[in-house]
Amino acid sequence: MSDGMSRTTTHAGAGLAGFAPPAIAVAHFAFSYIFAALACARRWADAQVVGFDIVPAAIVIAAVLSLAAIAAIAFGRWRRRPAAVGAAATSGNHFLADASRALAVLAAAAVLLTAAPALYVPACR
Repeated sequence: MSDGMSRTTTHAGAGLAGFAPPAIAVAHFAFSYIFAALACARRWADAQVVGFDIVPAAIVIAAVLSLAAIAAIAFGRWRRRPAAVGAAATSGNHFLADASRALAVLAAAAVLLTAAPALYVPACR
Protein backbone atom coordinates (compact mmCIF):
# COMPACT_ATOMS: atom_id res chain seq x y z
CA MET A 1 0.00 0.00 0.00
CA SER A 2 2.76 2.45 0.83
CA ASP A 3 4.49 1.58 -2.46
CA GLY A 4 1.40 2.67 -4.42
CA MET A 5 1.14 5.90 -2.43
CA SER A 6 4.77 6.85 -3.01
CA ARG A 7 4.42 6.13 -6.71
CA THR A 8 1.30 8.34 -6.92
CA THR A 9 3.01 11.11 -4.98
CA THR A 10 6.04 10.90 -7.29
CA HIS A 11 3.84 11.22 -10.39
CA ALA A 12 1.85 14.13 -8.93
CA GLY A 13 5.00 15.98 -7.86
CA ALA A 14 6.62 15.46 -11.24
CA GLY A 15 3.54 16.76 -13.01
CA LEU A 16 3.34 19.89 -10.86
CA ALA A 17 7.04 20.61 -11.25
CA GLY A 18 6.63 20.28 -15.00
CA PHE A 19 4.03 23.05 -15.10
CA ALA A 20 6.01 25.50 -12.96
CA PRO A 21 8.42 26.75 -15.70
CA PRO A 22 5.62 27.66 -18.14
CA ALA A 23 3.76 29.38 -15.28
CA ILE A 24 6.90 31.40 -14.52
CA ALA A 25 7.20 32.35 -18.21
CA VAL A 26 3.56 33.47 -18.27
CA ALA A 27 4.08 35.51 -15.10
CA HIS A 28 7.13 37.18 -16.66
CA PHE A 29 5.16 37.94 -19.84
CA ALA A 30 2.31 39.48 -17.83
CA PHE A 31 4.68 41.51 -15.66
CA SER A 32 6.56 42.84 -18.70
CA TYR A 33 3.50 44.11 -20.50
CA ILE A 34 1.65 45.38 -17.44
CA PHE A 35 4.76 47.20 -16.16
CA ALA A 36 5.42 48.80 -19.56
CA ALA A 37 1.77 49.86 -19.90
CA LEU A 38 1.72 51.39 -16.42
CA ALA A 39 5.01 53.17 -17.02
CA CYS A 40 3.68 54.72 -20.22
CA ALA A 41 0.30 55.62 -18.74
CA ARG A 42 1.81 57.20 -15.61
CA ARG A 43 4.53 58.96 -17.62
CA TRP A 44 7.44 57.58 -15.61
CA ALA A 45 8.88 55.45 -18.40
CA ASP A 46 11.72 57.97 -18.83
CA ALA A 47 12.89 57.51 -15.23
CA GLN A 48 16.43 56.25 -14.83
CA VAL A 49 17.66 53.46 -12.56
CA VAL A 50 21.45 53.30 -12.27
CA GLY A 51 21.79 54.92 -15.68
CA PHE A 52 19.23 52.70 -17.45
CA ASP A 53 15.64 53.41 -18.42
CA ILE A 54 13.29 51.93 -15.85
CA VAL A 55 11.20 49.75 -18.20
CA PRO A 56 14.04 47.79 -19.84
CA ALA A 57 15.85 47.52 -16.52
CA ALA A 58 12.79 46.09 -14.74
CA ILE A 59 12.07 43.65 -17.57
CA VAL A 60 15.67 42.43 -17.70
CA ILE A 61 15.80 42.01 -13.91
CA ALA A 62 12.52 40.08 -14.02
CA ALA A 63 13.90 37.94 -16.85
CA VAL A 64 17.05 37.11 -14.90
CA LEU A 65 14.99 36.13 -11.84
CA SER A 66 12.61 34.08 -13.99
CA LEU A 67 15.45 32.28 -15.73
CA ALA A 68 17.08 31.52 -12.37
CA ALA A 69 13.83 30.03 -11.06
CA ILE A 70 13.33 27.97 -14.23
CA ALA A 71 16.93 26.72 -14.06
CA ALA A 72 16.54 25.77 -10.40
CA ILE A 73 13.40 23.77 -11.17
CA ALA A 74 14.97 22.11 -14.22
CA PHE A 75 18.13 21.24 -12.28
CA GLY A 76 16.01 19.82 -9.47
CA ARG A 77 14.14 17.65 -11.97
CA TRP A 78 17.44 16.53 -13.49
CA ARG A 79 18.82 15.56 -10.08
CA ARG A 80 15.70 13.51 -9.33
CA ARG A 81 15.61 11.75 -12.68
CA PRO A 82 14.16 8.22 -12.54
CA ALA A 83 16.33 5.19 -12.07
CA ALA A 84 17.58 3.66 -15.30
CA VAL A 85 16.94 0.08 -14.17
CA GLY A 86 14.93 -1.71 -11.57
CA ALA A 87 11.36 -1.67 -10.38
CA ALA A 88 11.25 2.13 -10.07
CA ALA A 89 12.05 2.65 -13.76
CA THR A 90 8.72 3.07 -15.54
CA SER A 91 8.07 4.71 -18.84
CA GLY A 92 5.72 7.16 -17.09
CA ASN A 93 8.49 8.36 -14.78
CA HIS A 94 10.88 8.85 -17.68
CA PHE A 95 8.26 10.64 -19.77
CA LEU A 96 7.38 13.07 -16.95
CA ALA A 97 11.04 13.82 -16.26
CA ASP A 98 11.79 14.40 -19.94
CA ALA A 99 8.64 16.48 -20.45
CA SER A 100 9.51 18.62 -17.40
CA ARG A 101 12.95 19.35 -18.78
CA ALA A 102 11.58 20.10 -22.27
CA LEU A 103 9.00 22.50 -20.83
CA ALA A 104 11.75 24.22 -18.83
CA VAL A 105 13.77 24.79 -22.01
CA LEU A 106 10.72 26.14 -23.85
CA ALA A 107 9.80 28.38 -20.92
CA ALA A 108 13.35 29.78 -20.80
CA ALA A 109 13.14 30.53 -24.53
CA ALA A 110 9.79 32.28 -23.98
CA VAL A 111 11.28 34.46 -21.23
CA LEU A 112 14.23 35.42 -23.44
CA LEU A 113 11.96 36.23 -26.38
CA THR A 114 9.73 38.34 -24.16
CA ALA A 115 12.66 40.28 -22.66
CA ALA A 116 14.65 40.86 -25.86
CA PRO A 117 12.40 43.56 -27.40
CA ALA A 118 12.70 45.65 -24.24
CA LEU A 119 16.37 46.15 -25.07
CA TYR A 120 15.75 47.38 -28.62
CA VAL A 121 12.28 48.91 -28.82
CA PRO A 122 11.34 52.08 -26.92
CA ALA A 123 8.78 51.50 -24.18
CA CYS A 124 6.45 54.31 -25.20
CA ARG A 125 6.01 55.63 -28.71
